[in-house]
Amino acid sequence: MLPGPGAVPLDLIPVDIVSNSLLITTAHGARAQKNIHIYNCSTSATNPITVYNYKNCLRKAYNQIALNGRTTDRIEVDFVTSEFKYQLKKKVNQELPIKLIEYLAKIPFVNGKQLTQRAKDLNKARLKLNDVVELFRFFIMNEWNYENKKIEKIAQLMSPEEREEFNYDVQQIEWQEYTTLYCKGMAIWVMK
Repeated sequence: MLPGPGAVPLDLIPVDIVSNSLLITTAHGARAQKNIHIYNCSTSATNPITVYNYKNCLRKAYNQIALNGRTTDRIEVDFVTSEFKYQLKKKVNQELPIKLIEYLAKIPFVNGKQLTQRAKDLNKARLKLNDVVELFRFFIMNEWNYENKKIEKIAQLMSPEEREEFNYDVQQIEWQEYTTLYCKGMAIWVMK
């Protein structure tokens, strides 16, 4: 569940494209006049993906991989535009089930240790998810549209070999492939 509308474009960019763009613009800036130049490396104008479409890419990606051995068939993301409804749904769908498991763990002859551990694991995942949502809340609640015109202009000065070596072109991003690789990284390094 995410706050906000699903039609907002996201500016997601693989770090290698950002790094290459920094190298290209730094080299150009070193040769330029003493003016300060501002460059944008973004996807919203040239290869946009909305929050809703990214959600669909995430669903497909999580269904292709196992998240540290856990099934991901039930992963679903809804967009909630009302802050009150968002907070209510968080309580009902995230916190209440964990509290129920904690309560059941206290009942005699119910595998209490296993349920307690399950509740701790779910709560840890819930807190991580909520931290990520809060980190990106400003961006998923507002629409941004940046263009890469300056980087494109600089790239025209580069040779074809340099353009291939320093891939900067966000139009080449295939969102489903990128999202699957991202999810694999999250499963390995974040959702431990």
